[in-house]
Amino acid sequence: MLSRLHELDIGAHKALELYLAGAGLKVTRTVMDDAELALVLPVLLDSGVEILLSKEKFLLGSDAGKGGYGNTFGAEVSADHPQGYFCVYIGRDLTELSEARDADETGNDDKFGELLGIPACCRSHFSSQKERFSSEQNDPTHYIKQDGEVVPWCSHFPMYFGYGLFSHFPCSVDCAATKKLAMRNEKLLREVSPELANTFVRYQFLNYLYSEYDGIFAFDDMTPCPESTTPAWAYDNKRLEATSSGLLSDIIFSCDSISLAGGEIAFRRDGMVRLLADASNFRLAFHNESRL
Repeated sequence: MLSRLHELDIGAHKALELYLAGAGLKVTRTVMDDAELALVLPVLLDSGVEILLSKEKFLLGSDAGKGGYGNTFGAEVSADHPQGYFCVYIGRDLTELSEARDADETGNDDKFGELLGIPACCRSHFSSQKERFSSEQNDPTHYIKQDGEVVPWCSHFPMYFGYGLFSHFPCSVDCAATKKLAMRNEKLLREVSPELANTFVRYQFLNYLYSEYDGIFAFDDMTPCPESTTPAWAYDNKRLEATSSGLLSDIIFSCDSISLAGGEIAFRRDGMVRLLADASNFRLAFHNESRL
């Protein structure tokens, strides 16, 4: 099933989510327009997977700086409208799918999250912070707890690049339940496609820099600068990915190091500062771990 879904070019992350639902491990809620639904439906039906559609369609807009990734829906249109996206609920049990749709439509986040397989600690954190982050593109990234080192298995940033071993926002950067879930999904993925599993793991172990509106950056080669008196990292800008283009990305792609001091973040090239900004506008997910 996974190989067939991946061949449809619907995106690796979505293919994994559909596969996990088809395996009976969770309910998956995704969005599809008419064309994608027609493409995916035969594979799901051949695999004995149940689907349930939302009663209406929705128009979607891309959140700024997220590379097409979005957490919110726009205007509602009729189910027979030529444009728009259905919310598609996928799993093995139609009763569960109906419960998921009802919870989604009525705003019962805890029940909906439970059916989606989201750990209880992450559901609770999401609920407690929802009013704070909903005003900013409905993205909880800035409110994920970070009291220690970032655990790569708990990084949600690969989702923005089309790869991610889970599909929720973790409560913390070292959430044990999220790590367990990610490692389980990697094992299942590896049994079907070792090559694809390697790609997912590579993205889990990249270093990330997040900005709310100006893009998310994935660093494939980043090393701490031991000679620096403040936290600093050098990087290869030729091994860098970004979700959007603009002035910030132009600067970061022209630099070779990042440092933090006095509540400010500095982007440098050959030791010279090219941009000095308020560090609170960014979120760093840097670590020194390697898997592959």
